[in-house]
Amino acid sequence: MPIGFSEADLDALILAVLKPTWQKTAVVITKTKDQCNARGLSIDLEVVGARILTLAESQRIESAGNLSMWRHSEVRLKQG
Repeated sequence: MPIGFSEADLDALILAVLKPTWQKTAVVITKTKDQCNARGLSIDLEVVGARILTLAESQRIESAGNLSMWRHSEVRLKQG
């Protein structure tokens, strides 16, 4: 994680990329990394993937499929 950039900051970027409709986990990871790059932050794709898994496990977002298989799972904003 870059210095001065917290997990909460990364979570906020992930949540900004998510939509109420299902998206492939790989797409969300890539878009989030693009947002980090635009802010001059270097972050590994695996770090973004791990945060998405944490958000899903804590039920802050919804997921379908095995989140470790980015192209074969989907995530979305929590409904309701």
